[in-house]
Amino acid sequence: MVDTVAINNKFALDMKMGPVFQTTVIPLMGGYEDRNQDWQVALWRYDVSLNNRPLAEIRSFMAHVLGRRGSANAFPLRDPLDNTLTDENIGTGDGTTTEFQIAKTYADADRPYRRPLAIVSNLVVKVAGVTQVETVDFNTEDGWIAFTSAPTAGQAVTVTCDFLIPVRYEADQNLLTLPIGPGTSNAFASAGPFTLVEQHVPKPELLPPPSVLAISGTPILIAVKDFAYDDFTVSAVGGVLPYTFTVHSGSLPAGISLDSSTGVVSGSPTTLGTSSGIVIRVTDDIGGTDDLASFSIEVVVAADPHFANVVLLLDFEGSDGATSTTDESPSAHSVAFNGNAQIDTALAKFGSSSCLFDGTGDYLSIADSTDWDLSDANSDLYTIEFFFYPVVTGSNMRVIGQAPSTSNVGFYFTYSSSKMGFRHSFDGTVGNSVLVGNSNNLNLNAWNYIAVTKNSAGKIRQWVNGALDGSATPATSSMFNSTGALEIGRAFGATGNLNGSLDEIRITKGACRYDTDGSIPVPTAAFPRG
Repeated sequence: MVDTVAINNKFALDMKMGPVFQTTVIPLMGGYEDRNQDWQVALWRYDVSLNNRPLAEIRSFMAHVLGRRGSANAFPLRDPLDNTLTDENIGTGDGTTTEFQIAKTYADADRPYRRPLAIVSNLVVKVAGVTQVETVDFNTEDGWIAFTSAPTAGQAVTVTCDFLIPVRYEADQNLLTLPIGPGTSNAFASAGPFTLVEQHVPKPELLPPPSVLAISGTPILIAVKDFAYDDFTVSAVGGVLPYTFTVHSGSLPAGISLDSSTGVVSGSPTTLGTSSGIVIRVTDDIGGTDDLASFSIEVVVAADPHFANVVLLLDFEGSDGATSTTDESPSAHSVAFNGNAQIDTALAKFGSSSCLFDGTGDYLSIADSTDWDLSDANSDLYTIEFFFYPVVTGSNMRVIGQAPSTSNVGFYFTYSSSKMGFRHSFDGTVGNSVLVGNSNNLNLNAWNYIAVTKNSAGKIRQWVNGALDGSATPATSSMFNSTGALEIGRAFGATGNLNGSLDEIRITKGACRYDTDGSIPVPTAAFPRG
């Protein structure tokens, strides 16, 4: 360690100085000798005397000796002959080396000498002629420079600076002479001679400044409601570890979160819509920050992998009292409204309206189609789903089916005593149809989700509000190809008119969407349209 208190520059008067090497010379026979250089780096010696100086200077010298505790502590000395560097080349980049020692090179045709310098000031560092910024591009301590990034191969590293030499008193005793002169007010005295010896300063444990903190990441801009988000990770380089990641502005969609330690953005979104102006920030251990560019995440309804198999898709969106709707399936069937069946904006499961049936002759009809021939073989698949809002407990109310008469039955749903049953006929008769469900009570004056599927093994299941309501695996699970219209709100031509509302009807031919004896999820958004 070198003290910061320098010796008075007036000590340079009459100074004798020079480098000292240590070489061991061993005489050999025949006049030969063996020379071993013990010191590769010279230590300068400075022989100094203060002769006939004012008492104030001598007292200052004595205070300096006492402060250094004799020869115990080193201090800086300005070499009167050599104390500046100007664009001194201290090394050449190789793309790997980041640390360079400040040194002065003394030219010599045989053996140039580099004098390491430990105490510098007014330092200007250049790489390939470009001035570097301290604490940004490099750090320096005790004559060493540590760069953030290694200079590339062939780039010259140069410095301009002032420098001092670390020295100590060679002896613990440094004598003074008695004052001489005409009076004490202007008396003179002397000190010395004494010797100052240059000291080596060990290489410091020097770290380069942290590189510029930078955040990166590629946000996934589309999320699917109720499905796991395709995670993305924000990461950072530079700065000082550890990093902390936060949502600096905006907010992530409900159900999606940011891990503050790992930068992972994950979760399952629960609400449709677009979250805009999201900015994720990284903060390092010393308070540095960087922000990811603002982005948005749109939460959408899941795409339907079986959409090509959808043969009927009704959402009953429209103005209040309207008597038309659009089949949004690829089949685009025409739907006829009969009786008082109408669009109702007072009630909706999704969107802004549903279809209202008052129980007195209201129904919808869709012409016969091969789309309603759901199962020609035991292995054929289908799924039928809808939301039903009952306002009465009901008695043999027909919800949806293709059953123009009791001898021309393909399938139909019956609501009775607050329960829903599904009939599937293999020969067109009610007597030889299989009844599935009809066990779990529906919620009165509330929306209820009904789903029926048939798998490749011929097993038919019904769920009410996600809970399994019953199943059957008949010996013959092919479905009779009825020749009547598909009717919604009645069956058998004129009976069992429905009292309640329907929304989101979907029939999928050729796909068993749910194949489990457990529960299934209740949709929380309208079925995908694609």
